[in-house]
Amino acid sequence: MKKICCVGDSNTYGYDPRVPLEFRYSEEVRWTCRIQNPERDIYNMGMNGLMIPRAPSYYNIPEWIRQSGPMDEIVVMLGTNDLLERSTAEETAARMKTFLRKLMEDNEPSSILLLAPPVFRSGEWVEGEAMIEESRRLGPLYEKLAEELKIRFADTGRWGIEVLYDGIHFSPEGHRVFAQHLDSLL
Repeated sequence: MKKICCVGDSNTYGYDPRVPLEFRYSEEVRWTCRIQNPERDIYNMGMNGLMIPRAPSYYNIPEWIRQSGPMDEIVVMLGTNDLLERSTAEETAARMKTFLRKLMEDNEPSSILLLAPPVFRSGEWVEGEAMIEESRRLGPLYEKLAEELKIRFADTGRWGIEVLYDGIHFSPEGHRVFAQHLDSLL
């Protein structure tokens, strides 16, 4: 069985901003559950609000992965919250480079798949065109980083992921489309 670790923020966790008390889509909706099958064991390490670690002790994700045992693949989709906190696309990509190098200490580069998050859309959490433009600029920077580090890459901004009223979080249809595209890469 192939063990796949998915590291990400609320869209990996499966956050549903429409439901005030539950906050999470059912397993039938979440993309991480939709890619699970008898040949794959998916470890969802998504966390609401997760940003790219700024220091080794900050969200010690490499240690979380190590404790789960050897992984065949690690899917990383982070950067949305960094941009929401007003980091530039360049600053976000620089932190991602440091984080990926840390991951590569214990994992082969070929086992890592870097995903650029979908481009922001106008919504309650997205304050203007400048934020949208920064999110648009992140994909090409991540692609260049992936080439440099010799890891796999996909720009989910090209997948047409439907988001909800906040401009950030996937709709149920967005989760379906995301899983469909990602499934073909694993």
